[in-house]
Amino acid sequence: CTSCGRVQLKKAFENYDANQVIYIFKEYQREKKFLAQMSEYLPDWKKQNANIEFLRWLSSNTYWYRIFLEAINNYDAKKVSDVFKFYRKEKKIFAHLNKTIPEWKTINASKGFEKWLMENDAFWSKQIGFAFLDGNEKKVEFIFKKYKEENGAF
Repeated sequence: CTSCGRVQLKKAFENYDANQVIYIFKEYQREKKFLAQMSEYLPDWKKQNANIEFLRWLSSNTYWYRIFLEAINNYDAKKVSDVFKFYRKEKKIFAHLNKTIPEWKTINASKGFEKWLMENDAFWSKQIGFAFLDGNEKKVEFIFKKYKEENGAF
């Protein structure tokens, strides 16, 4: 927060606290570098950062939320942009599944699907995980169709 930084800086100057002044300037430089890197990795990240859907997704997903916060705290623009990119891939995959396999949410929530994914040395579980990370909606669709084929329609 720029205005927060100004207030802290003003107090540090008023208190003749050179160490605090130096710390604030260093943090400002780190933040400036981080924001520049974010724009390099993902030019439109600012739009998504303020997107309420993204914020809901992030707050409901403990794994990605933890990675996101850790990356922010460490000024790791690459990791932060990776979280944004994964969100976009997942959203694209879900939109595709909604069109091609309307019952995919029911299948996904079933114990049978979870068990099936874990069979064969977790082959399908790994495949669907990789497909999501790659943003490969056709592969995710194929896995759901394969399950339906082997286990009957829903």
